[in-house]
Amino acid sequence: MTWMRRGLLALVMVGWVAGCGRDTPPGNNPPPQEEPGDSPPQVISGSLKIHTRFWENNEGATSAYVMLGDGTRFFTRLDASGDVTFEDPSLVGPQDVTVVAHYESGFKNVSTYLALERPEVWLLAARKSSTSPSRAYISGKVKGMGDPSQVGVKAVGPGIWGTFGTPVKADGSFRILVEGTLPAVVNLVATERDPDDGPFGSKAIGLKRGIALSADQEVSGQELVLDHPVNQQTRLTLQGAEAYQHDSASASLQFFLDGRLLFETTEDGSYPSRLPSSIPSFTLTAPFDTVRARLLVDVGWFSEFSHGGVYAAFPVEDLSSVTLPLPKPTTLLSPTTLGPGLEPTPTRADPDLVFTWSTDAAAQIVELFVAPVDERSSLQFNWTVRAPGTVTSFKPFTLRLDETSSVFPYYSGAYRIRLDSRFDADMGHYADYFTQTPVSEPLTPAWQTVLDGSLDFR
Repeated sequence: MTWMRRGLLALVMVGWVAGCGRDTPPGNNPPPQEEPGDSPPQVISGSLKIHTRFWENNEGATSAYVMLGDGTRFFTRLDASGDVTFEDPSLVGPQDVTVVAHYESGFKNVSTYLALERPEVWLLAARKSSTSPSRAYISGKVKGMGDPSQVGVKAVGPGIWGTFGTPVKADGSFRILVEGTLPAVVNLVATERDPDDGPFGSKAIGLKRGIALSADQEVSGQELVLDHPVNQQTRLTLQGAEAYQHDSASASLQFFLDGRLLFETTEDGSYPSRLPSSIPSFTLTAPFDTVRARLLVDVGWFSEFSHGGVYAAFPVEDLSSVTLPLPKPTTLLSPTTLGPGLEPTPTRADPDLVFTWSTDAAAQIVELFVAPVDERSSLQFNWTVRAPGTVTSFKPFTLRLDETSSVFPYYSGAYRIRLDSRFDADMGHYADYFTQTPVSEPLTPAWQTVLDGSLDFR
């Protein structure tokens, strides 16, 4: 379970957390307000341009359609550009946008974005370039080792990645491959694992900074010293953890240099509280003197009902102790509480079905996902709804599937339901999630609540 929790935690947090840090705690806090003198926010007035980036992210789709509202007035087939512009004097204020994707199997993916406010929006993240990376090598020796079999070396830098934890030889010598965008200035990190402290335990760490690296080059003679023992403890207090029906929890301290992860330590909760009370750490003296730390915790589990789990990140300035307030759980209120995936909660099939939920007041965005458990379901589509954190309900509506057909989503049978909410201090507003390049730095306070289960509509 621990490995699964950490793997999911990393996947959930990546891309929307992590760099400069703020002092605002990540739970139960309102989004930042615009300062006086800021330029007024753009609003929709007669025109809405939508960049779906659809074809970049849906290679298996055969066609797609975009509509505003229920599609009665504004409905169009998506062309090869993936962009759509709707123009009409009646388009004033926030608009609901839905994208319907068709696949050869007959299955469909439906994505609805409620209350989009700005006259130009980007709905999906841009796919990263797949250009071939440049290559280079770094070689040298690690000193100060206890057990060479537990020592690894990696390179960290802008636009590059090195083989994670490349083992050293018995004499401490190493040669690692570095790939990415070169030339670049990279840092070398050496760690010695503690085999008695699980797969993430460490005894010592060493760092060498500022190595200039060019493509097709080998930089040799690099020396790293494991001169920083991991022999400190950061005391941890989690406020609000009792709201989650957790069977366990874990916490990590992640150490960043120039916004890039160097190293991390992890601790799991133990009986009776099942919450970690401290996390291994080390003294940030040179060459770690400008390194910054982030606390990453997960409490509960997404399929623990009825409160699910929470993942939270928070910059840490004082490594002696840290207190992290957690957001309130996100809960599905109607049609009923969720059941486990294999034991869906029975509920009445209702043409007037409305999903309602509650979440923390600081949530900026809520995401509802509904999908049939049985491939033979009469409704052959997934529906994902994204809404501002202030929205607490969604009523499924008749969907236009193409130019000639529509379907009313009368739910019958078993359906998977997933409900998420998010806060990110770099995202001042719901609309910021739909800009061309949303900015979220690694050391920014952020959290995500997750609830995942199923309902059986009868």
